[in-house]
Amino acid sequence: MSESRLPRVLIAEDGDEYSERFSRLLGAHFQFERAGSFAELLAKLAPESGVRPSMLVFDLDFSRTPAAALVDVDGAPALAETAAQLAPVQGLVMLRALRLRGELLPALLCADLDNAAREQRLREELAPLEISSSSESMTELAARLERLCLQ
Repeated sequence: MSESRLPRVLIAEDGDEYSERFSRLLGAHFQFERAGSFAELLAKLAPESGVRPSMLVFDLDFSRTPAAALVDVDGAPALAETAAQLAPVQGLVMLRALRLRGELLPALLCADLDNAAREQRLREELAPLEISSSSESMTELAARLERLCLQ
């Protein structure tokens, strides 16, 4: 399948670990694109940006992101006094802001959450959402991405 016909997956992360690893290991099946901030994410989701992604992937922790680039759950710039609390959960914050704007693309959150009830609540509140832990194999992850891209 040509690259232009592959499902497009937009990854929101503060580094490039996910986009680099996924491209290297799953690039024959998906086209990955990275957004390093909420502003970049919005720009890549805008109709004029071209091909709409099939799904979104979020890193949970954006601790390497400058405080000025962090957002609150409304998508507004984070206040200086709240940036330290928002950075470790910025992926969730960005997804919430997108959902408030009516964005319903399927999403995958890459996070090791230790509370099953919290995971279920997040899945319900931010649907369609799945959560992938670091223990998930690349084969399992590929199957999950494929399933999400078809939603």
